[in-house]
Amino acid sequence: MPDIWDDNQVQDIMINSEDLEVETRTGKMQLTWAGLVKKNEDEIEDTRQNLIPLSRQYMTLADAQADIANIPDGSTTYVRSADGSSLADEYINNGGSLEATGRVMPSQGYVDVTISESIDKNDDSNLSKSITSDGITTELETESGEKFFSGMNESLQEMASRSWKDNTSNLHSATDKYGVQLVITDAEGKISIPLSDFPLQDLLAQVQPVSGPFLNTLSSADKAAYGYIDELGGLNLPGIPTSVNNMLNSLSRRVQQQADSRFLTSIKDYGWDPSSQEDARQVIQRAIRDMARNTYGGVIYLPPGIYRLSSFLTPAPNVSIIGAGTGKTILMPYGSYSALQFTTSPTNPVPELTDFVYSDFEVDCQDQVLPDEGYLPRTKGLYFNFYRRGHLHRLRVRNSGATGIGIDFARDSAITECVVENFGRLAPSGNDNPAGASGLGLGAGGTQSEPLYVAGNFCRNGKNFGIFLEKQHGTNAPYSSEHTIVTGNTCTG
Repeated sequence: MPDIWDDNQVQDIMINSEDLEVETRTGKMQLTWAGLVKKNEDEIEDTRQNLIPLSRQYMTLADAQADIANIPDGSTTYVRSADGSSLADEYINNGGSLEATGRVMPSQGYVDVTISESIDKNDDSNLSKSITSDGITTELETESGEKFFSGMNESLQEMASRSWKDNTSNLHSATDKYGVQLVITDAEGKISIPLSDFPLQDLLAQVQPVSGPFLNTLSSADKAAYGYIDELGGLNLPGIPTSVNNMLNSLSRRVQQQADSRFLTSIKDYGWDPSSQEDARQVIQRAIRDMARNTYGGVIYLPPGIYRLSSFLTPAPNVSIIGAGTGKTILMPYGSYSALQFTTSPTNPVPELTDFVYSDFEVDCQDQVLPDEGYLPRTKGLYFNFYRRGHLHRLRVRNSGATGIGIDFARDSAITECVVENFGRLAPSGNDNPAGASGLGLGAGGTQSEPLYVAGNFCRNGKNFGIFLEKQHGTNAPYSSEHTIVTGNTCTG
């Protein structure tokens, strides 16, 4: 009985005493309830004191030192790196003063660079890798043959090892490392992707080619169609009854037809010597008139040489002019005239210039000078208005006094692969925006629809704009025209 009474006395002391410990009947010291509470409080406080410095972020060492009361003596904390060499630097509270321990928390960039350098410099690693042109590693292969792709935290072999085959329904499944299914292949080889209701092959079978033409749009804002590509690759533009390809091919066939029908003449047939430095205007103009008398017009060939022009040549419908190439066939107007000029109006006997090709010659306007009345925008290299089914191709116009190639009211026509250089040479130097003086000057407003295709041209080193489009004024230009397309050109300087 004394043992029982002694045990009851110890239990009474353990529960009700303020003492932290009590000696048991066997002489062992045991914590009382008050002692257990005190021990738990001490452990909680110790844990809190250790968590405080970890839960706080210090941008500077001064901020951490100012908060030293919350950093227990002997505890460490981190301060953001001042020089950016690491993410943060470790400091220890040593008697109320923070001292660097020399340990740092590295940044992700540092880790990436270190790993990259380790792979590059360690000749014994036997790692092979694929690197893009900008230095990004896309694939790694270890010595054991395991392959890793960028963004994967496991090898392809590890992923493949989790593939399984269902013996009853003959299904193959590939999962990621967490057991999530990625791909399921059935007995027929059809691939199913999670969250899709049909095999991938069935989904692809629903994709059908569009039978209609592809539409090009002006922008994503207004979705206005300015043309389309037909099934044969032809570019179709509003206002032109056939594709641009067919139109240009038709003009080429027409030129060839004229040549085959002997509606082709060389300027040499008129007794002209291309090496002569004399005025060639009358001879070329006579050839234009002769070809214009033919029912289907004709083609005038200008062999290599320099053709000085005392005034402009007047083109005629159905008459094309072909040279031997830029730098070989060179027209050189002098005075204040263009090399070729055709101006008319709807009320004239010849209301428009039609059906022609001008290609493979050069116009050098270095001898153009200002007239007595001063600068005139008409002192161009080429100047036409009201023309249709015309093609200016592979021309070079240099040193024009005003605009290099000036075009007003063109329809169903094209300007392609032309070079215009040093234009606006005679424009007033004190005027930042003189009239004309551009590389290609395109005027509009003669008719409601003026389809003109301008592509692949190069304009450089001019006084004003490389390519200039404007609404003309006066009785000949009452409309706000549509359907001119300018694309794929280069303008510099």
